[in-house]
Amino acid sequence: MTVQWLDHVQLAGRDRWQQVQLTNGTVTAIGTDLIPPNYSEVLDFGGDYLSLGGVDLQINGALGMPFPWLKTTEPLPEIGRYLWQQGIDAYAPTIVTAPLAEIHTALRVIHEYAPNGQEPEAKILGVHLEGPFLNPQKRGAHPQSHLQPLSLERVQTVLGEFSDAVQILTLAPELDASGEVLPYLRQLGITVSLGHSLATVEEAQAAFDAGATMITHAFNAMPPLHHREPGLLAAALTDQRIWCGVIGDGVHVHPQMLKVLWQCAGDRLFLVSDALAPLGLGDGTYPWDQRHIEVKNGTARLEDGILCGTTVPLLAMVGRLVDWGVCDFEAALALATLNPRRAIGLTTELLGQPVSHLLRWRSPHHYERLTTSIGKITSAVKVPNPPISGNCFTLGFSTLASPPQGRQIPVAYGKLKKNSLSLQLGNCIVPKTLARLTLSLGLVLLSGSLATAQVVLPRTLELNAKEMEQNGFIVAQEALQLAQFQQFQEALARAKLAVQLAPQAQEIWALLGGLYLAVNQPQEAVPALEQSLKLNDKNPGAYFNLGSAHFRLGQYGASVRAIEQGLALKPDATEEWFNLGNAYLKLGQKGSGDRAISPLPALGSTVLASYTNIGLVLYEQGNIRQAAKNWEQAAGIDPKASEPKLALATALLKLGNEMKALQLAEEALRLDSRYGTVEFQRENLWGDRLVADTQTLLAKPPLRALLTQLQRDQSVLPPP
Repeated sequence: MTVQWLDHVQLAGRDRWQQVQLTNGTVTAIGTDLIPPNYSEVLDFGGDYLSLGGVDLQINGALGMPFPWLKTTEPLPEIGRYLWQQGIDAYAPTIVTAPLAEIHTALRVIHEYAPNGQEPEAKILGVHLEGPFLNPQKRGAHPQSHLQPLSLERVQTVLGEFSDAVQILTLAPELDASGEVLPYLRQLGITVSLGHSLATVEEAQAAFDAGATMITHAFNAMPPLHHREPGLLAAALTDQRIWCGVIGDGVHVHPQMLKVLWQCAGDRLFLVSDALAPLGLGDGTYPWDQRHIEVKNGTARLEDGILCGTTVPLLAMVGRLVDWGVCDFEAALALATLNPRRAIGLTTELLGQPVSHLLRWRSPHHYERLTTSIGKITSAVKVPNPPISGNCFTLGFSTLASPPQGRQIPVAYGKLKKNSLSLQLGNCIVPKTLARLTLSLGLVLLSGSLATAQVVLPRTLELNAKEMEQNGFIVAQEALQLAQFQQFQEALARAKLAVQLAPQAQEIWALLGGLYLAVNQPQEAVPALEQSLKLNDKNPGAYFNLGSAHFRLGQYGASVRAIEQGLALKPDATEEWFNLGNAYLKLGQKGSGDRAISPLPALGSTVLASYTNIGLVLYEQGNIRQAAKNWEQAAGIDPKASEPKLALATALLKLGNEMKALQLAEEALRLDSRYGTVEFQRENLWGDRLVADTQTLLAKPPLRALLTQLQRDQSVLPPP
């Protein structure tokens, strides 16, 4: 029998630091003054928090695989391992509205999956079936063609022979005319969650009385709180039986409204990621059923702009809630770890839990899984080495080469393994993130999120040049992982170390430059990116980032030169053609701006923006009629796009059609009143002529009154 101890452990709800006994890797006792004198097998937590792992009850996919379109079990082990290493203990793979045959296939695959037990994986709790019994008016990103009416017969058809594979079913209760569905689902042991619904407060309360116990992504796909029409959300917030799931990314629900939810629902609130298949892949454009989604800064939208999910990991939301002042850390931690368990009846007891199910929290943004290795308790890295995409221009760095697998770097008395943040010094394990090696003095400076400690080694570290470079790649990998969680300052610190360890690695210099851009330090980004290109002048991403840095510094000529060099290497980089055109516009070279933007329609991915931007160029050249034709094309592609409509209205006024101009301008302002301000127009690179002429149009009495009203009434909340 092996007995180990954790000392100075902070547990939620306890005033004093606790001691935790581990017997054969399982928690067997928690209390104070329990550790025998002079006991050697002790890991000092230093006041860090200990918690269970996260539970995600709404996650649509990961690593490029959407759960609704699973055909085999092959992707599930990799997703399970990925989520486990992200700190997720268990999850409910979510199947959204889809053709019945695809729903049945996905249910069968998930139902049949059995982990092989060779590597730890996040446990599948059962499917969250989100649809197809949703109100068409609140369907959000769900395809209307596959929605189904809610009846007992239809529910039985959709569940088929896989009802025991379903843990949660989201439905709109107002569609159940018979009143038979909810009692039937409760008999099957399925948790009923209300969402994508227009239910009145009376309909919601009736559904709660019939057995519904949860609402799906509060505020989203349901009417907002209203003082005369309280609806589903108000019914849930005032009913102590009901759990409220919420997407805590700050985009789906504004932080101030997250605070409202917390103060109303309190311990009945829990976080969900609502993560889509690109989770772990970074920003970019990805397929979703027959459509495409664009992921930008962790937020996913359909091509028409409708919000459809996130790629923000569940536990990353904990730190966000704390940063926004929504609640304190203990409460935020419970929203991701304890409350989801309580919502579906899982235990929240630490006693009896394997050590590998526990997380150590050094700060709201820094957590690690615990593990045991060779009789020692250590903290494992919080994230795996995720797939690294070359399409990383949003974050500002290009593809980072992955170091060889399984490499070990000698460090003092122990080994610093590739996937470990622990350093063993004699009999003392110091679980702090390796941040800097000062070889000449034989020092290791170890920095964590809460404290900095300096440890003097008994002898100087001896690493040859190759080992130094390998170590640099390891630290760079960690920087990249932190960046994917938008922890840019911590990532930047790692990248600075990485270039010191591997000064000849152009990929790491490119990463450093991109991270400087991410924290809005373009003046520092320029020399880093130039050094990267000095080492390898064939990296288009580094050129594009260099162009971006020069643009932010107002160095438009240098921006043009850098972007053109990047486009010579990667001519299909659509966004960079835009950036090149914008840089030319800033230089005042309108014809060049026109040439830079004109290839865009042929590239095919952003036709709407192409026509809009070409119109901006033509208008500044005085070609008003041709500009109007381009804006008319853009407005036809997306009738809900405000920018081309308002620009077209301005052109029509100049062409003498004032009545049509006033009509279009009113439509545009109602879609997005921000385009009525000079600041927002200039932010979107409108030229002086267009800005002046648009202000003349907006000075017309009916538009001036409308704009004043819209700006006064404009909500501070993000769109639902």
